[in-house]
Amino acid sequence: MTLHWDPADAVKAIHVLASGTWAREDLAKWLRKRFHERDPEAYAKFLLEDATRPDARPGDVEAAAAELKCVPPEKSVPALHALLRRADPDVRVAAALALHEIDPKDGAATAAVVAVAEDRSIPCGCRPDLTNRWCRIRALEAAVSWGAITRKELRARLADPRPDHAWFIESVLGTLENSEEAPTAEEVLAAWRHVLEGPPEHEIRTAIQQLLELHDVVSRKRMLAALNRLKAAAAVDPDDIQRLRVDVEALQKPDKAK
Repeated sequence: MTLHWDPADAVKAIHVLASGTWAREDLAKWLRKRFHERDPEAYAKFLLEDATRPDARPGDVEAAAAELKCVPPEKSVPALHALLRRADPDVRVAAALALHEIDPKDGAATAAVVAVAEDRSIPCGCRPDLTNRWCRIRALEAAVSWGAITRKELRARLADPRPDHAWFIESVLGTLENSEEAPTAEEVLAAWRHVLEGPPEHEIRTAIQQLLELHDVVSRKRMLAALNRLKAAAAVDPDDIQRLRVDVEALQKPDKAK
Protein backbone atom coordinates (compact mmCIF):
# COMPACT_ATOMS: atom_id res chain seq x y z
CA MET A 1 0.00 0.00 0.00
CA THR A 2 2.89 2.37 0.67
CA LEU A 3 4.66 1.63 -2.59
CA HIS A 4 1.64 1.18 -4.83
CA TRP A 5 -1.67 2.77 -3.86
CA ASP A 6 -4.84 1.11 -5.14
CA PRO A 7 -8.24 2.22 -3.73
CA ALA A 8 -9.82 -1.16 -4.51
CA ASP A 9 -7.06 -2.97 -2.59
CA ALA A 10 -7.46 -0.51 0.28
CA VAL A 11 -11.21 -1.18 0.52
CA LYS A 12 -10.65 -4.92 0.47
CA ALA A 13 -7.97 -4.72 3.18
CA ILE A 14 -10.05 -2.43 5.41
CA HIS A 15 -12.96 -4.88 5.31
CA VAL A 16 -10.68 -7.82 6.13
CA LEU A 17 -9.25 -5.91 9.09
CA ALA A 18 -12.64 -4.69 10.38
CA SER A 19 -12.63 -7.00 13.39
CA GLY A 20 -9.41 -8.31 14.86
CA THR A 21 -6.66 -7.60 17.34
CA TRP A 22 -5.36 -4.18 18.35
CA ALA A 23 -2.62 -4.44 15.70
CA ARG A 24 -5.18 -5.18 12.97
CA GLU A 25 -7.40 -2.32 14.11
CA ASP A 26 -4.42 0.05 14.11
CA LEU A 27 -3.56 -1.04 10.57
CA ALA A 28 -7.17 -0.44 9.45
CA LYS A 29 -7.02 3.07 10.97
CA TRP A 30 -3.77 3.74 9.09
CA LEU A 31 -5.35 2.58 5.84
CA ARG A 32 -8.40 4.78 6.37
CA LYS A 33 -6.21 7.80 7.14
CA ARG A 34 -4.08 7.17 4.04
CA PHE A 35 -7.19 6.63 1.90
CA HIS A 36 -8.60 9.96 3.08
CA GLU A 37 -5.31 11.75 2.36
CA ARG A 38 -4.79 10.19 -1.09
CA ASP A 39 -8.32 10.50 -2.45
CA PRO A 40 -10.85 12.34 -0.22
CA GLU A 41 -13.62 12.11 -2.80
CA ALA A 42 -13.26 8.34 -3.27
CA TYR A 43 -12.99 7.90 0.50
CA ALA A 44 -16.23 9.81 1.07
CA LYS A 45 -17.97 7.59 -1.48
CA PHE A 46 -16.56 4.48 0.24
CA LEU A 47 -17.83 5.64 3.64
CA LEU A 48 -21.33 6.38 2.37
CA GLU A 49 -21.49 2.97 0.67
CA ASP A 50 -20.37 1.16 3.83
CA ALA A 51 -22.92 3.10 5.89
CA THR A 52 -25.80 2.11 3.61
CA ARG A 53 -24.88 -1.33 2.19
CA PRO A 54 -27.50 -3.84 3.44
CA ASP A 55 -24.88 -6.61 3.54
CA ALA A 56 -22.26 -4.57 5.44
CA ARG A 57 -21.01 -6.10 8.67
CA PRO A 58 -21.73 -4.15 11.88
CA GLY A 59 -18.01 -3.47 12.30
CA ASP A 60 -17.82 -1.93 8.82
CA VAL A 61 -20.89 0.23 9.46
CA GLU A 62 -19.62 1.34 12.87
CA ALA A 63 -16.25 2.36 11.44
CA ALA A 64 -17.94 4.21 8.57
CA ALA A 65 -20.21 6.05 11.00
CA ALA A 66 -17.25 7.22 13.05
CA GLU A 67 -15.53 8.59 9.93
CA LEU A 68 -18.54 10.18 8.22
CA LYS A 69 -17.83 13.47 9.96
CA CYS A 70 -15.18 14.12 7.29
CA VAL A 71 -17.86 13.99 4.56
CA PRO A 72 -19.76 17.22 3.72
CA PRO A 73 -22.75 17.63 6.11
CA GLU A 74 -25.34 17.63 3.33
CA LYS A 75 -24.40 13.99 2.67
CA SER A 76 -23.13 12.79 6.05
CA VAL A 77 -25.90 14.08 8.33
CA PRO A 78 -28.80 12.24 6.58
CA ALA A 79 -26.72 9.05 6.50
CA LEU A 80 -25.85 9.35 10.19
CA HIS A 81 -29.46 10.00 11.17
CA ALA A 82 -30.41 6.82 9.31
CA LEU A 83 -27.74 4.92 11.26
CA LEU A 84 -29.32 6.06 14.55
CA ARG A 85 -32.21 3.75 13.66
CA ARG A 86 -29.99 0.66 13.25
CA ALA A 87 -30.41 -2.25 15.65
CA ASP A 88 -26.71 -2.50 16.53
CA PRO A 89 -26.04 -0.21 19.54
CA ASP A 90 -22.34 0.19 18.63
CA VAL A 91 -23.39 1.64 15.29
CA ARG A 92 -25.89 3.98 16.96
CA VAL A 93 -23.27 5.30 19.38
CA ALA A 94 -20.67 5.80 16.65
CA ALA A 95 -23.23 7.69 14.57
CA ALA A 96 -24.30 9.82 17.54
CA LEU A 97 -20.70 10.77 18.36
CA ALA A 98 -20.07 11.77 14.75
CA LEU A 99 -23.31 13.77 14.59
CA HIS A 100 -22.46 15.61 17.80
CA GLU A 101 -19.07 16.56 16.38
CA ILE A 102 -20.79 17.98 13.30
CA ASP A 103 -23.57 19.69 15.28
CA PRO A 104 -23.39 19.71 19.12
CA LYS A 105 -27.07 20.73 19.21
CA ASP A 106 -28.31 17.64 17.37
CA GLY A 107 -31.05 16.32 19.66
CA ALA A 108 -31.24 12.92 17.97
CA ALA A 109 -27.59 12.25 18.78
CA THR A 110 -28.12 13.18 22.42
CA ALA A 111 -31.22 11.00 22.72
CA ALA A 112 -29.33 8.08 21.16
CA VAL A 113 -26.46 8.06 23.66
CA VAL A 114 -28.83 8.39 26.61
CA ALA A 115 -30.93 5.48 25.34
CA VAL A 116 -27.88 3.22 24.90
CA ALA A 117 -26.41 4.17 28.27
CA GLU A 118 -29.68 3.29 30.01
CA ASP A 119 -30.31 0.02 28.13
CA ARG A 120 -29.44 -2.84 30.50
CA SER A 121 -30.28 -5.41 27.83
CA ILE A 122 -27.15 -4.58 25.79
CA PRO A 123 -24.58 -7.31 26.44
CA CYS A 124 -20.93 -6.59 26.99
CA GLY A 125 -19.22 -7.99 23.92
CA CYS A 126 -15.64 -7.02 24.83
CA ARG A 127 -12.85 -9.47 24.10
CA PRO A 128 -9.47 -9.38 25.90
CA ASP A 129 -7.60 -8.93 22.60
CA LEU A 130 -9.69 -5.91 21.56
CA THR A 131 -9.96 -2.38 22.82
CA ASN A 132 -12.46 -2.10 25.66
CA ARG A 133 -15.00 0.02 23.87
CA TRP A 134 -18.27 -1.32 25.25
CA CYS A 135 -20.87 0.99 23.75
CA ARG A 136 -22.82 1.58 26.98
CA ILE A 137 -19.75 3.06 28.67
CA ARG A 138 -18.93 5.16 25.60
CA ALA A 139 -22.54 6.36 25.58
CA LEU A 140 -22.47 7.15 29.29
CA GLU A 141 -19.26 9.18 28.97
CA ALA A 142 -20.72 11.12 26.05
CA ALA A 143 -24.06 11.75 27.78
CA VAL A 144 -22.34 13.10 30.89
CA SER A 145 -19.88 15.28 28.96
CA TRP A 146 -22.75 16.69 26.86
CA GLY A 147 -24.85 17.40 29.96
CA ALA A 148 -27.58 14.99 28.87
CA ILE A 149 -27.16 12.99 32.11
CA THR A 150 -26.18 14.94 35.21
CA ARG A 151 -23.97 13.58 37.97
CA LYS A 152 -26.86 14.08 40.35
CA GLU A 153 -28.99 11.77 38.19
CA LEU A 154 -26.17 9.23 38.09
CA ARG A 155 -25.92 9.25 41.87
CA ALA A 156 -29.66 8.64 42.17
CA ARG A 157 -29.26 5.78 39.70
CA LEU A 158 -27.01 3.91 42.14
CA ALA A 159 -30.09 3.27 44.30
CA ASP A 160 -31.90 1.50 41.44
CA PRO A 161 -32.37 -2.11 42.61
CA ARG A 162 -32.39 -3.54 39.09
CA PRO A 163 -29.12 -5.47 38.55
CA ASP A 164 -26.67 -3.93 36.12
CA HIS A 165 -23.29 -4.95 34.72
CA ALA A 166 -20.36 -4.45 37.12
CA TRP A 167 -18.28 -2.62 34.53
CA PHE A 168 -21.05 -0.09 33.98
CA ILE A 169 -21.35 0.52 37.73
CA GLU A 170 -17.56 0.96 37.86
CA SER A 171 -17.84 3.61 35.17
CA VAL A 172 -20.67 5.39 37.03
CA LEU A 173 -18.68 5.41 40.28
CA GLY A 174 -15.56 6.61 38.46
CA THR A 175 -17.53 9.46 36.90
CA LEU A 176 -18.87 10.52 40.30
CA GLU A 177 -15.54 10.23 42.11
CA ASN A 178 -14.10 13.52 43.42
CA SER A 179 -17.21 15.43 42.34
CA GLU A 180 -19.86 17.29 44.33
CA GLU A 181 -22.13 14.29 43.81
CA ALA A 182 -19.67 11.70 45.13
CA PRO A 183 -21.73 8.85 46.65
CA THR A 184 -21.61 7.94 50.31
CA ALA A 185 -20.03 4.67 51.46
CA GLU A 186 -23.50 3.20 51.97
CA GLU A 187 -24.58 4.17 48.45
CA VAL A 188 -21.50 2.46 47.02
CA LEU A 189 -22.24 -0.69 49.02
CA ALA A 190 -25.85 -0.66 47.83
CA ALA A 191 -24.78 -0.36 44.19
CA TRP A 192 -22.43 -3.36 44.42
CA ARG A 193 -25.04 -5.40 46.30
CA HIS A 194 -27.46 -4.82 43.43
CA VAL A 195 -24.86 -6.15 40.96
CA LEU A 196 -24.33 -9.14 43.23
CA GLU A 197 -27.96 -10.15 42.78
CA GLY A 198 -27.65 -10.19 39.01
CA PRO A 199 -26.76 -13.02 36.61
CA PRO A 200 -23.15 -14.28 36.28
CA GLU A 201 -22.73 -12.57 32.90
CA HIS A 202 -23.03 -9.23 34.68
CA GLU A 203 -19.50 -9.86 35.98
CA ILE A 204 -20.73 -10.42 39.54
CA ARG A 205 -17.21 -11.63 40.41
CA THR A 206 -16.17 -7.96 40.27
CA ALA A 207 -18.95 -7.09 42.71
CA ILE A 208 -17.70 -9.76 45.13
CA GLN A 209 -14.17 -8.38 44.93
CA GLN A 210 -15.39 -4.83 45.53
CA LEU A 211 -17.50 -5.87 48.53
CA LEU A 212 -14.55 -7.79 49.93
CA GLU A 213 -12.37 -4.69 49.66
CA LEU A 214 -15.10 -2.73 51.43
CA HIS A 215 -15.24 -5.47 54.11
CA ASP A 216 -18.99 -5.83 53.69
CA VAL A 217 -19.75 -8.34 56.42
CA VAL A 218 -23.50 -7.89 55.94
CA SER A 219 -23.30 -9.31 52.41
CA ARG A 220 -21.28 -12.39 53.41
CA LYS A 221 -24.10 -14.90 52.78
CA ARG A 222 -25.12 -13.19 49.55
CA MET A 223 -21.53 -13.32 48.30
CA LEU A 224 -21.33 -17.04 49.03
CA ALA A 225 -24.62 -17.58 47.18
CA ALA A 226 -23.26 -15.58 44.23
CA LEU A 227 -20.15 -17.77 44.17
CA ASN A 228 -22.39 -20.84 44.00
CA ARG A 229 -24.14 -19.31 40.98
CA LEU A 230 -20.81 -18.60 39.33
CA LYS A 231 -19.70 -22.18 39.92
CA ALA A 232 -22.94 -23.61 38.53
CA ALA A 233 -22.65 -21.41 35.44
CA ALA A 234 -18.97 -22.31 34.98
CA ALA A 235 -18.42 -18.59 34.41
CA VAL A 236 -15.19 -18.35 36.43
CA ASP A 237 -12.16 -20.59 36.92
CA PRO A 238 -12.89 -23.04 39.81
CA ASP A 239 -9.61 -22.17 41.54
CA ASP A 240 -10.50 -18.49 41.43
CA ILE A 241 -13.92 -19.23 42.91
CA GLN A 242 -12.29 -21.20 45.72
CA ARG A 243 -9.89 -18.35 46.50
CA LEU A 244 -12.78 -15.92 46.66
CA ARG A 245 -14.77 -18.32 48.84
CA VAL A 246 -11.91 -18.51 51.34
CA ASP A 247 -11.72 -14.70 51.47
CA VAL A 248 -15.49 -14.36 51.92
CA GLU A 249 -15.63 -17.00 54.65
CA ALA A 250 -12.81 -15.21 56.46
CA LEU A 251 -14.97 -12.11 56.86
CA GLN A 252 -16.14 -11.51 60.39
CA LYS A 253 -19.64 -12.95 60.83
CA PRO A 254 -22.46 -10.45 61.28
CA ASP A 255 -23.21 -11.61 64.82
CA LYS A 256 -19.61 -10.84 65.83
CA ALA A 257 -19.41 -7.50 64.09
CA LYS A 258 -20.72 -5.51 67.03
